Amino acid sequence: MAISVAAQCRLPFREHSSREQKSTLVCGVTTIYLGLGSNLGDRAGNIKRALAALAPEITVTKVSPTYETRPMYVTDQPDFFNAVCEATTELSAADVLRKIKAIEKEMGEHKHNAPRSIDIDLLLYGSGITDTPELTLPHAGLRERDFVLKPLCDITPELLDPVTGKTVSQLLDGLPPDRLSVIGPVPEVS
Repeated sequence: MAISVAAQCRLPFREHSSREQKSTLVCGVTTIYLGLGSNLGDRAGNIKRALAALAPEITVTKVSPTYETRPMYVTDQPDFFNAVCEATTELSAADVLRKIKAIEKEMGEHKHNAPRSIDIDLLLYGSGITDTPELTLPHAGLRERDFVLKPLCDITPELLDPVTGKTVSQLLDGLPPDRLSVIGPVPEVS
């Protein structure tokens, strides 16, 4: 009887895929952090639907409070609701990216820096550092976005940025006042 490679794994194992392959085999569980934002329609509901759509491949373990935030780059659009989640997965970083892009597409049109029902960013994949045309980890905007750092601090303030070695709390404290976009927390709606 043949045993799958995944079943044979006892230690974290990565089989690097070529560009042509659809997925990368990863044995072992990786902790990831995702940023979620919405500024169209039922913003809180959109974030909840996106979190639910991550299953079963991605298991959400913590969710930050939701914050209302001003748009950061293109300011002539509605305010956002933003949150961060901690999750675990056996997917590769590339497969996580494919999964979140499929959720974005399923939930509506998604244009960069334009109003959208959902935007999901892969912020951190374990302590990995990646810089390819398809994926940059940690996320390229992580260190400059209070709408990511504030909710990230709420769930794991001592988490280290693998590039700078600073905690997310230190990164947030180091942002200049003119870069702050968080308006305030959104009350829980039952």
